[in-house]
This record gives sequence, C-alpha cells and structure tokens, in this order.
Amino acid sequence: MEQNPQIENLWTRLPVFRVVAATEHLPTAAKILHITPPAISRTIKLLEEELGQPLFRRTGRQLVLNAAGRRLQESLSQAVDSLEMSLKTLAADPLAGPVRIATIGVLTDYVALPAILKLKNTHPN
Repeated sequence: MEQNPQIENLWTRLPVFRVVAATEHLPTAAKILHITPPAISRTIKLLEEELGQPLFRRTGRQLVLNAAGRRLQESLSQAVDSLEMSLKTLAADPLAGPVRIATIGVLTDYVALPAILKLKNTHPN
C-alpha cells in the first residue's frame, strides 16, 4: 500500500483542527484536548502551511472558520461519520436478522429445533 506523505502529515493534525473548528477558541480547545494553547496554535499553523491556505480568520483570541476551513470541517465530519458507522457495523453481530428454515417432520424435533435454540441463545438478534 502506497502512502501519501501529505495525508500522513495531515492525519495527525486533523483531531486538533476538529476541536478548534468546533470551539473556535484556543483556550477552550486546549482544555478539551489537554494540551497547551501554543501547541494547538502551532499544529493549526502547520496544517495551514501544509494545505497552503489559512483555515481560520483570527479575531483576538477567537478563531472563526473561513470558507476553506468550513470545507475541511465538512469533509472531516463526513469521514468521521462514515468511520463511526463502519465501527458500529463491525461491532454488530454478524448473525443478526431473520432466519428462514425448512425441515422435514422427522428431523424437526431432534435436530433442527435444538440447533435453532442454541443459535438463538448464542445470537439473540
């Protein structure tokens, strides 16, 4: 698998961007992430340098997403939502859902029914 160095660099900075984009305030983001505001500021600066454009409009201590920042935030939100859905699917019981069974009368009581009850106990959904 080939790795894109730009994606690798961005990948480590995106969690910080996500929190700063949501809070638009370095001290608040710092409390949430348990890192210092200067470290967050440096991470955002590196991300902007990597992308070649600013992501925020700076007003005092407040950061407001600009158009590029909003596009990145939207893409990141979609990616996180997709990942969360995939993780839920992976965690779900692979044997969940309806089951249809047909047997002949002789086998139903002695073979099929005990197997169905065992399956139901193991995979209740």
